[in-house]
Amino acid sequence: LGARNLYFSPNYLGNWDEPARERFEAGLLALGERMLFHFRRGCDLRVDPLNGKIITHLLEGSGRPIAQCGFGCDELAIAPSGRIYPCDRLVNQDDNEELCIGDLERGLDLKKRNALRRSKARVEPKCRDCELRERCSHWCGCANYETTGSVARSSDLICYFEGAFIGEADRVANLLFEENNPAFLRRFYLPLVPMLQRTS
Repeated sequence: LGARNLYFSPNYLGNWDEPARERFEAGLLALGERMLFHFRRGCDLRVDPLNGKIITHLLEGSGRPIAQCGFGCDELAIAPSGRIYPCDRLVNQDDNEELCIGDLERGLDLKKRNALRRSKARVEPKCRDCELRERCSHWCGCANYETTGSVARSSDLICYFEGAFIGEADRVANLLFEENNPAFLRRFYLPLVPMLQRTS
C-alpha cells in the first residue's frame, strides 16, 4: 500500500503457548524476508522493532538517546478524565491508582512519578549478565507491567520476544550489509555519522 513506516508490537497479554510461538516465529521470519525484498528493490523502509534493534547494534546499546523511554518525563498520557499517566499504554481503563501520576487540575505528583521511574530503571539480577541487555527493551515499564504487574520486573516472555527480534534484525542487517545494499546503508549508516561524532 506504499506505507514506509511500519510498527509491530506483540500482544503481551496473549496466550503464547508453543503453537502460538511457532506462528510468531514464522511471521517474524516472513517480516524479515519482506524487509529484505523491499531494501533490495531500493525502498527506504522503517519496520519496527527490527529497525530499532539494528540501531541498537550500530550504537552499541539501547542506552543512547535515540532509544530511551520518555516514561513520565518526555512522555505523558492524559486520559479523557484528565488523569495523567507516564505512558499511553498504561491508561487502559483509567482506574489504576498505582500508575496514575496526577491530573489536569492538580498537576503532576512528582514524588509518585519519580518513584515509578526509579523502580523502572532498576536492572534485575537476571538481566545484569545477559549478552543482549544493551539491546533489549527490558526497561519498558509498560511491557513489564502488562506481563508481570510491575513496571520494574521483566518477564520471561519479554526475554523471548526481545531475543527473537534481535536475532531476526541481525540476520536481515548482516545480509544487507554484506550485499553493500545502498538503501540499507543510506537508512542506517548515513544518519548515524553526526550522532556518533557527538557521542564519541
